[in-house]
Amino acid sequence: MAFNNAGDVLSKSLHEITVEEWDWVQNTNLRGVFLAMKYQIPHMLKRGGNIVITASQHTVATRPGFAAYTSAKRALLGLAQAAALDYGQQGIRVNVLSPGITDTPLFQQTTGGSKEKIEAARQLVDALKRIATAEEIAEAALFLASNDCPYITGVSLLADGGMMSGL
Repeated sequence: MAFNNAGDVLSKSLHEITVEEWDWVQNTNLRGVFLAMKYQIPHMLKRGGNIVITASQHTVATRPGFAAYTSAKRALLGLAQAAALDYGQQGIRVNVLSPGITDTPLFQQTTGGSKEKIEAARQLVDALKRIATAEEIAEAALFLASNDCPYITGVSLLADGGMMSGL
């Protein structure tokens, strides 16, 4: 099993993003996963396996200011689908986990711990009206990686507390 979980967020209008910032976001969010898979797959070809890639709810819908981030995260779904087709017959499943707003150190850094910003983020989660814990997202990753779903490959599991349901 491999869990490819990397990401960095940039929130800027497209015309304000520098080429260096664009490259940083793409390299962190997309190229890093490509490189991980490039070296994971040869080992899995011998015995099969599961690859879970963390993307984001931005694979479904985005918000203003997330052009670089959304581009990279949506590309991860394409990468996973292509790999699922290329390696499925060799016993390798590849899936994407697309979490919504999750209480992580990056989230805390982004909000600056501001109660107002955290409450605004919580209100975006239409169905459950709360932010996910890291443990809840880990459970979704473990499900995708487990043998409990042997016929699931090339998909994105949206774990967003109903956030995208309200769009």
